[in-house]
Amino acid sequence: MRKVTALIFVSAMSLALSSGAIELESSQFELNVESLKSGSADYLESPEFLAQEEALDFEENDKGIYEYKYRSPKKAFLYSLIIPGLGQRYAGSSILKSAVFLATEIGMWAGHLSSQSRGDDKTIEFKAFADGHWAEGDTTGADYTDPDNPIYSNLDADTYRGWILDSLGIVGDDTGFTEHLPSTKTQQYYEMIGKYQQFAAGWDDFVGDSTVTAHRSSYMDMRKTANDYLDNAKTFITFSIVVHLVSAFEAAISANRHNKQIADDTWSVSAEMKRYSAVEKIPVIKLTHRF
Repeated sequence: MRKVTALIFVSAMSLALSSGAIELESSQFELNVESLKSGSADYLESPEFLAQEEALDFEENDKGIYEYKYRSPKKAFLYSLIIPGLGQRYAGSSILKSAVFLATEIGMWAGHLSSQSRGDDKTIEFKAFADGHWAEGDTTGADYTDPDNPIYSNLDADTYRGWILDSLGIVGDDTGFTEHLPSTKTQQYYEMIGKYQQFAAGWDDFVGDSTVTAHRSSYMDMRKTANDYLDNAKTFITFSIVVHLVSAFEAAISANRHNKQIADDTWSVSAEMKRYSAVEKIPVIKLTHRF
């Protein structure tokens, strides 16, 4: 066996965002000398040898022993803030962890859309019920021939305004009651006719001085169900925001953990045999530093 002299020198340190490496190898001049020692000059100049040399220059073994990919905690935070689980994948976490965050987010939105839809349907239902069973009364077309006792020809006595006229002799809002209906059928309008006792007379099953009628009770139950659905929809959105924040912070922490685990041992040394000719291997020492 030929005696091979190990020639080691320090190559220039390469700085990169992820890692750097210092490789100690023999110079090309010395390699040529060693190659001349181990074979004839005619063979070294032959096409077969030159082809082998060219192929050996690009062996996978010549790559660096470590490839370090830095993960930005800020990017990880932003990715998961937008889509829960995305930052975890960027930070190198397991697919399971990413899937859990994403599935939770999808579940929150599914719950929100379902509750919102049910709440909207129930809202349409209770408004239709109120329009069919509660009446304010038409006070237009009043005859003020007698200012003290005007005649409201369009006013039904079995309506809210009709009851007020019959009880107090007036139809306006100057009744001494604390609540006054809005001029249009807003959300407040539908809330007030069921919530406050003074509007009980507007229900078509109102009798005498009864305050809670069957229709009013059913209406209040429908409104409560609708509001419960809508409140649940808001709760799902709140939980969704929490999922975004938790996922974002966890992704940033995972990115930091990834970088710390990689950077714990900043220096490493390894030795290996590298082939530099068709007939010869040379020992190489690699000194690696991660930045």
